[in-house]
Amino acid sequence: MSNTFKLLAPALLITALTACDNVKEQNTEQAAPEIASGLPANHPPMPAASPEQSLGALQGGIIKEIQSGGGYTYVLVERAGQQFWAAGPETNLAVGKLVGWHNGTVMRNFTSKSLDKTFPEIQFVSQFVNPATQMASGQQQQRGAQQQRPAAAGNMGGVIKEVLEGGGYTYVMVNINGQDVWAAGPMMKLNVGEAISWQGGSKMTNFTSSSLDKTFSEVYFVGGYIKGNAPAVAPSTSGKVAQVIASAGYSYIEVEANGNTVWLAAPETSVKSGESISWQGGAVMKNFKSSSLDRTFTEIIFVDAISKS
Repeated sequence: MSNTFKLLAPALLITALTACDNVKEQNTEQAAPEIASGLPANHPPMPAASPEQSLGALQGGIIKEIQSGGGYTYVLVERAGQQFWAAGPETNLAVGKLVGWHNGTVMRNFTSKSLDKTFPEIQFVSQFVNPATQMASGQQQQRGAQQQRPAAAGNMGGVIKEVLEGGGYTYVMVNINGQDVWAAGPMMKLNVGEAISWQGGSKMTNFTSSSLDKTFSEVYFVGGYIKGNAPAVAPSTSGKVAQVIASAGYSYIEVEANGNTVWLAAPETSVKSGESISWQGGAVMKNFKSSSLDRTFTEIIFVDAISKS
């Protein structure tokens, strides 16, 4: 993950807020004869792709519940038997349909004032996308989607100029290269004049905090603040998968690398024990607790993506 961790800082700049289109039944009906025509005579119909296969490299799943409030659409999705929430710009979605998104920022114990609801864990995403549309052009389309992913914010931080608290979050304004930048993260006692940093983050534009009655032209939602220096950046490396644990749209991967055992956290990826993988950089976090797994990792590296060697 080029200097990114996406769970604590869901790691991504959230930019264009656009709605996704549902797949029209007419297109589906037209596609079926084309697939069938390539099969031998009397060949049984090919089974439909599973939701996981249709999503490809996207995160997401089948929509189980939809709520709207404060200019956002909240969806409860199910994938591989697990359910988790995501929030994105207002989008016309339907229960029972498949929805996907690129990497988001995970926020814990987030309270939506407009819904009067607290989410133990939720992903903020830049936009919801139609997986069928993303996959329509095959691998070339997937490569294009990868290129369109919001860039990771990387290590950011500075000296605090202003601190606000509201809705269970601490908002800070710091000056970075002459620019005032706002960030919002879990409640933490911070003071003006302190130096802080964070890793990654998702940028929201024109975000209104109802608890503060304030609209931020830009604000980074981050998984947590670090007083002083930013977390260390791991070198690029490779290894063999020992075990994989999937949870809340992410893959926690134990890897045997250079004679040591290393834990990685990456957007949900299809890998198996015994496979060789590689990754680029990543943010090293110590004593990280995953609430979805109810487990604390002594040390874990958050990466943007992994590749099979």
